[in-house]
Amino acid sequence: MAVLLAIPAGIYLLSQLDDDAADAVAEDTRADDGDEAAPGDRPPDDDGDGDPADRDAAPDGDPGAGEDVDPDPDDGTDGADNGDSDAEVAPLDPDPLTGPDLLWGQLLLDIDASERAMIAFQEDLSQAFAAPGVPEDALTAASEVATERREQLLEVRERLAGTVDDDAADEVRARYVVHLDSWEAFMAAVEEDPLVVLEQRERGFTVDINATADAFARALEEELPTDVDAEVTRFADDILDRGFRGFGTAQV
Repeated sequence: MAVLLAIPAGIYLLSQLDDDAADAVAEDTRADDGDEAAPGDRPPDDDGDGDPADRDAAPDGDPGAGEDVDPDPDDGTDGADNGDSDAEVAPLDPDPLTGPDLLWGQLLLDIDASERAMIAFQEDLSQAFAAPGVPEDALTAASEVATERREQLLEVRERLAGTVDDDAADEVRARYVVHLDSWEAFMAAVEEDPLVVLEQRERGFTVDINATADAFARALEEELPTDVDAEVTRFADDILDRGFRGFGTAQV
């Protein structure tokens, strides 16, 4: 899957984490020293009565609830012009398939399972960052999401690790495993430090994920036999339409 972190509201919240954490440390330091904060030390929207005054947050503590958050809608972070990760792919029934059709069908079923784990990772990460609460809770939730989805991804990888008895299908499998590994590496990094999400635009893990996605998509389009079962072809096209086609250059 080429799209990465389609979470505009989550990116907005995450961008506040460093500032909020620094403010919290500063407040704790002043409290420990027994010093009253000087007027110049207060946040610009603090009226000095000890309560934040209208810092673009609703009473329930949801950052940005009092404003329209639109973090650079043209930068590709929302995935609006980059395929359709929300598109539902109708499942493939492998029971009627035999021979090469079954081989390709099973390979694509495993690939689809991997893709669904990646999509769930992005959706869960968005919810973790957008949930009301202190930034530290968002970071903890994001790390837990990465742990859970990474484990699911590794389970699928075990099924994709062995070669298959078809050169074309094995080429597609090998290309996809490289792509899966690029996502697994990113999830592992988020698990350790969710703030790495801030570094993903046109560098870091984004470049590797998008490059390996393109290599896999090209391989599948070139290697899938023209005489394979129509349902297998439909399933392959749906997978490509959902997460690989229409992305252009690597932008996240």
